[in-house]
Amino acid sequence: MAVTFQNLTRANEIGANSYYLGFEKNGLLLDAGVHPKIEGALSKPVLERIQHKDVHALLLSHCHLDHVGALPIAAHQHPEMEILMTMPSHHLIDRILHNSVNIMVKQREELNLVEYPFFTHSEVDRLAGRYTPVPFRRPVPLDWRSGDHTAVSFYEAGHIQGAAGILVEHDGKKIFYTGDVNFRDQKITRHARFPEEPVDVLIAETTRGGKEVSPDWSWENEQRRLGAAIREVFERGGSVLIPIFALGKTQEMLFMVWEMMQEGVIPRQNVSIGGLGSTFTSIHDQLASQSPRLHPEFKFRQELEIDVLEYEKARDIPIGAGRLMLISAGMMTPQTSSYILGARMLHHPLHGIFFVGYCDPDSPAAQILRTPPMGEVRLDPQGPLLQRKCRVEHFDFSSHCNRDEMIGYMKIARPKTVFLVHGDLNALRWFEEKLKGELPDARVIIPEPGREYEI
Repeated sequence: MAVTFQNLTRANEIGANSYYLGFEKNGLLLDAGVHPKIEGALSKPVLERIQHKDVHALLLSHCHLDHVGALPIAAHQHPEMEILMTMPSHHLIDRILHNSVNIMVKQREELNLVEYPFFTHSEVDRLAGRYTPVPFRRPVPLDWRSGDHTAVSFYEAGHIQGAAGILVEHDGKKIFYTGDVNFRDQKITRHARFPEEPVDVLIAETTRGGKEVSPDWSWENEQRRLGAAIREVFERGGSVLIPIFALGKTQEMLFMVWEMMQEGVIPRQNVSIGGLGSTFTSIHDQLASQSPRLHPEFKFRQELEIDVLEYEKARDIPIGAGRLMLISAGMMTPQTSSYILGARMLHHPLHGIFFVGYCDPDSPAAQILRTPPMGEVRLDPQGPLLQRKCRVEHFDFSSHCNRDEMIGYMKIARPKTVFLVHGDLNALRWFEEKLKGELPDARVIIPEPGREYEI
């Protein structure tokens, strides 16, 4: 029985992730995200490609917007579709989608994007009844009227809390979707625990395919560098801004800050985080003993003095000496709190702006990183030129596996067919070339958007 794979993104890149598995009489949707760099209609995956196809279920890998932001659109298009996710994702998804509505309403007014919002708060509320939380590592049979024998299993992916790789077993064929994966322990999130038996098809992320990693890189070495940098800024009378993603990275870095304080690397003090980061941190505390994670006894609110810095205060809050601020957005997207604070701090030689994750080459974060000391940068095309006088550093605390680790897993899974997704063209091409030697018998495909592939 033929099975088909279809890439619903608009281009081969890190963007609005969504993929369709078609069976004889049914279909499955893997994620439905929006593009983090694009506003308006072009930020969505091309779900119209499957609007007349049967979609029995949407399988959600995790709650980052590039994987979940178009879920209500897909759900409206397929009103009978089940929505399956892990229990931690079930706790996070409402807050993610309601915040997305707030952002779209704001952008409709500021950018005159008349197509926004794609969905409303009431639509998000109504969706809650269609969510099915499923346990990790336990096959869930799908009740297909056609009589096809299909089951899905969610495996810990190590990326953020609740993130999963997804195994689809259909009439003896095994298809595994990695989602976003990390094979190393972070501070709170435990490393991926993927199936180790061979699969027929592997749909694999390639995020870090274009980045060679030094053999002596580790979170521990980066933590030592970061601690020394924060301390140096504090000692000269400045404050530190860490632009950061609200879900996942904020919680990992808060635990790291707590460790630094415990060890005396930096002084014990209040830590400022954004409103959305605060919400997700509270959810992490609620789930501490209920979801697979490291240090289940640790509660952020009990161990740290946390201040909430709301968006409205970012323009005028005093930035004196010794403030430590972990504020979204991680890539300093225009008109976010980190963007506003960063623009205020950039020209001040005492302060530090430290990036701790992926920075898209076109983002304000990457522009700042490319700007030499005393150089000028324009973060907004309509904004002024700003001179970079503060200390700027990048620390590699990626929540994605490196490319060699992914190759290692591919050799364990030994797929007959590999679809390379979730990466820029350089990353995709690196994996394509590498797999010629590592898996010479595998069919390796960079899936052209919209094209159907038989597997």
